[in-house]
Amino acid sequence: MGLDPTSSVSDDHTHTVCVPATDLANPPSAGATYTTSPPDSGGMVIAGALHTITLTAAQLSMIQAGQSLTVTTSTDGGHDHQFVLTMAT
Repeated sequence: MGLDPTSSVSDDHTHTVCVPATDLANPPSAGATYTTSPPDSGGMVIAGALHTITLTAAQLSMIQAGQSLTVTTSTDGGHDHQFVLTMAT
């Protein structure tokens, strides 16, 4: 399963991103880049830019260890988003 958080609202919409549990348990040495879901505006998927986040192996390990990490997506469509990544307790 892994993480599936929702981003901050920017440009009137949010995104989700999936960080697989396998990457958290055994972080790739080069880290990994994840692509967000399509934009969601109030429960309706809308056309628009996708974004990416890149996490280092150290950041993946931090999340797995229970630390909270805030990351900013790539800037696409003239805006970005923030995700707070933390393991559910």
